[in-house]
Order: sequence, then structure tokens, then C-alpha cells
Amino acid sequence: MKWIGVAICPDSGLYCVHERRSQQHFKRETTMKTTTMDKTILDIAAKHLDLETLEARNMDNLDFSEQGVWQLKAALEAAYKAGIASYPR
Repeated sequence: MKWIGVAICPDSGLYCVHERRSQQHFKRETTMKTTTMDKTILDIAAKHLDLETLEARNMDNLDFSEQGVWQLKAALEAAYKAGIASYPR
């Protein structure tokens, strides 16, 4: 039985949409850790948004920051490119 599902890619650790042969295969992949995705997001946040962490620190001066639109655009472009690069060809 073939079906379409969302899963974590074993090579990249990022969420992808794939055609699956069985639901059991899909369940195995979704239990994998997303360490690659988390690292990519943190790298983008640090490089383009000058953020040290994405964890809540429960202090307004640490949890809120101002970003220029050019920084947001660069971060979104980097995230888009990382998504494209993670998609299996």
C-alpha cells in the first residue's frame, strides 16, 4: 500500500513529505530526533538574527529583540535554502 506522509528524513533529520510503502515505516522515521533541523535553525538564528539561543529565558530584555527587515529576509532565505537542500533528489 502506498500513501503520502510527513516524516523526518533519515539523512538530514528534517521534516519532509514522501511517498511511503507502509505506515509502520513512517512511524519509525517520525520517532527519529530532529537534531539536524534544530542545529540548522540555531545556526540561522545566530548568523542572521544575532540570537544566542532560541530558548525562553523569562526576561523581557533577553527574550525579545529588534531585527531589521533585511535580517529577517536573510534568515527566511537561509531557511528556504536549507529546506530545498534537505529534499532528496
